Amino acid sequence: MSMDLTNWRQKKLTALMGEVTESGLVSFAAIEASVEWSLAGSILVAQLRNAINHQEKFWLIGGENIATDMAPFNVAGSPREAARYFSLRWQIGVDQLMVLDRHFKAGELRTMAERLYTLVETEGIW
Repeated sequence: MSMDLTNWRQKKLTALMGEVTESGLVSFAAIEASVEWSLAGSILVAQLRNAINHQEKFWLIGGENIATDMAPFNVAGSPREAARYFSLRWQIGVDQLMVLDRHFKAGELRTMAERLYTLVETEGIW
């Protein structure tokens, strides 16, 4: 792995951890995090866990032009399955936004979901 990609992964993980902490998605005092998968400086899938209660684990996804999102660790057994989970969850979110007549937001979310699903289905990058 190149030094540039390693640096991007670490910087992006730190930024994502800050984002979920500041937004209140994570409320525990100490977080341990590890990058489980990334794609050439554009998307990152990580594992977060409570540094005190190691049973509290989550999947975290984020990157360039993709939403930051979290899910319980038990929804997926691998980074690829976690990405599939997020893609499907976002597709459901599109339907909910359409009901609320928020078409622009729905379009953005649909685009992210479709791009992520395409990555999930691409063999050789996992």
